[in-house]
Amino acid sequence: MLEHEEFAQEGAIIRDILRAKRAAMPELTNQDIANMAGLSVNTVNHCLSDRSKSSSAFTIGRLCKALHVSFDQCFGIEPDEKKDSPEKENALLSEIEALQEKCDGLKQELERKEDLEKLNQRYLSELERSAKTHRKFSRWMVGLCTLLLLLFLAYLIFFDLPNPEYGIIRSEAFLCYNKNLFIKP
Repeated sequence: MLEHEEFAQEGAIIRDILRAKRAAMPELTNQDIANMAGLSVNTVNHCLSDRSKSSSAFTIGRLCKALHVSFDQCFGIEPDEKKDSPEKENALLSEIEALQEKCDGLKQELERKEDLEKLNQRYLSELERSAKTHRKFSRWMVGLCTLLLLLFLAYLIFFDLPNPEYGIIRSEAFLCYNKNLFIKP
């Protein structure tokens, strides 16, 4: 019997917390709360009324979520961590600072990598332009050398060979051969 009275008293405390939160939101109807909680209007009305002696934790949990009330607050649950909160808080703060420093370092490294990537892109574009220029120059030089070679061969064929006494080719055997070619019978 004593246990039943304790549950009824706790139910009244939960109901009071939920009612107080409900009173702070006059713009919401019980239908709105029921829709947000995924419950029927009758269930919401029953839980918030004096007629309710007990409700399931599931129902209370949904109402707490819809009314933005801490489930722990309703049931008087206090985390064990509150006992050594300052030490844990300091540890967490120092961990946050360390993570922030690491994050800042990673940001700087990322910025450096982005800068290097930009430099690499610029260098590659300069190399491509230089390669195009070298290819053009090489083609021009090959063309010029080919033209000079053709001109030299033309000179040999049309001017040097017919005149054995003058020019680049003046060997004795060649001169004899050429004299025979040009002697008219």
